[in-house]
Amino acid sequence: MANLRKSVKRLLDHLRQVRGQNLMEYVLILAMLAFATVAGSGTVRASINGMLVSISNGISSKVT
Repeated sequence: MANLRKSVKRLLDHLRQVRGQNLMEYVLILAMLAFATVAGSGTVRASINGMLVSISNGISSKVT
């Protein structure tokens, strides 16, 4: 009976460690996605700004 308890305890300890590793992997992936989003937002913002300026200039040239 004592061996069974030890085996179950070892199994539960192993499962807890695996969950912790998976959680850490998810946190690292989330951190990389957040970094990529922040890093890419400047490029996207500049591109959108350029398109809006172009549209505004086109409308202005047709109106006047």
